[in-house]
Amino acid sequence: MSTLWSKGLQANKLVEQFTVGRDREFDMRLARYDIIGSISHVKMLGSTGLLSDQESEILCKELECLLNEVESGDFILTE
Repeated sequence: MSTLWSKGLQANKLVEQFTVGRDREFDMRLARYDIIGSISHVKMLGSTGLLSDQESEILCKELECLLNEVESGDFILTE
């Protein structure tokens, strides 16, 4: 399994299983809250001018689509 923080060395399988073995399960539990937080963050970035109104609107719409997928059970995290 490759991880974002990989240094090119192979981790002990037991350690890897313990540390990342249930990540997808926890990510699925937290997805709704992560998306809601991201929507709030995008709105804040829009209100400060770091994102244009159009960028903020597009991002919020896409995040709301993802949120609907999560809430309907259609969102799947693949390995």
